[in-house]
Amino acid sequence: MTDVSDKKTIPPHDLHNQELITENIRKDWNEIVDIIAEIINVPVCLIMKLDDPYISVLASSHSKGNPYHPGDKEHFENSGLYCERVIKTQSKLLVPNALKNEEWKHNPDIKLNMISYLGFPVLYPDGKPFGTICVLDNKENPYSKTIENLISKFRDHLQSDLRNIFLNLTLKDNLEKNAVLLKEKEFLLKEVHHRIKNNMNSLIAILELHAYEAASAETINALKDASGRVQSFCNLYDKLYRSESFTEVSTKEYLETLANQILSNLKISCQVELKKDIEDFQISAKISFSLGIIMNEILTNIMKYAFGNMDSGTITISAAKEKDNAVITVQDNGIGIPEDFDLKKSNSFGMRLINMMSGDMGGTLRVERDNGTKFILEFPILQ
Repeated sequence: MTDVSDKKTIPPHDLHNQELITENIRKDWNEIVDIIAEIINVPVCLIMKLDDPYISVLASSHSKGNPYHPGDKEHFENSGLYCERVIKTQSKLLVPNALKNEEWKHNPDIKLNMISYLGFPVLYPDGKPFGTICVLDNKENPYSKTIENLISKFRDHLQSDLRNIFLNLTLKDNLEKNAVLLKEKEFLLKEVHHRIKNNMNSLIAILELHAYEAASAETINALKDASGRVQSFCNLYDKLYRSESFTEVSTKEYLETLANQILSNLKISCQVELKKDIEDFQISAKISFSLGIIMNEILTNIMKYAFGNMDSGTITISAAKEKDNAVITVQDNGIGIPEDFDLKKSNSFGMRLINMMSGDMGGTLRVERDNGTKFILEFPILQ
């Protein structure tokens, strides 16, 4: 296996150029710091970047009481910052209470009342320092091993993104030099696939760990739902990756396999029969991912709420091509949704998610009451 950290294989690109951090990666990293700050209940989670002679805030959580903003910067050398120590030593730093340690008395973070700190170094693939990922608190905080493991896992995710940038650049160079190197492209794609799946599985494990340690039923259910969604995303990604075409998929094969897989993961006491009437036509891989998320949310919702205390139930999935549109219908014969239910006004995360996804597909989603509940999704096939 190729070692992407081997300095001899670094391509002739300036990997340290911040412009290589795309908007999609920025968005992903902003979501990461928000998730961390919320899970461990601290006012600050940051991703810091070393831009010699400065160290700057690249991503900052939107949590209450956070005084740091993207773009904030300090001179790096002799700044007295916690992050300076992390970058120079390339090791974890835990400071439960800086007020109890004279060496931090000139730290600018203390002026902002950030007296506790936990940070990890983030490295480029060539081993040079990119920056840090860290959390700060305005009170003494010893940070548990679970929290350390959580932040460490997300640090690995950031470094994986940087490695993926490197892999993509290497791939581009090699393809431009010689078409024979297409075999290397296949290898690199497998490497990226492997890393993405590992990251997803790590996130699932973290969510399940926190669900196990959570005290309230509401938190446990929320974490389990989140874990289930990530597992579905992982399954969707794996199915798309293993398909013969990276651009199109068969609706019949995709929906039938996906529905069976989703229902097999959702165990309830009611005996559920799955009926399928799906035409075979091609849709783009781009919209199939959004469709998969929508199907996961609808089927999960049905299995949770549709059949109540019923002994048996039926779910019917149909798909048809109508001119340039696809019409996907998912119907159950359960107890039905409340009369005052409004899909567009629902506060449910799952309902908001499928609304958003159907909009991203340029489609429409509506709900009807018909001997149970019927979800009807319509979207243009050519995208």
